[in-house]
Amino acid sequence: TITLANATSNGTWSVNNSNATISTSGVLTGSAAGTTTVSYAVTNSDNCTTTVTAVRTINALPILTAISG
Repeated sequence: TITLANATSNGTWSVNNSNATISTSGVLTGSAAGTTTVSYAVTNSDNCTTTVTAVRTINALPILTAISG
């Protein structure tokens, strides 16, 4: 989990696949190993939208053995 930010307010966060989810406040949470493209879109008062994107790698969780002893 990582919190992303953008200096321009009132935008909308999104991801392009099911490898991760992103909240309205920019908290990106991985759900499967792989990559996801994160987008942040802002629409101005003239109804023009600008979108920026970034690819993020989602790492698999380590597999742990049971604690013994």
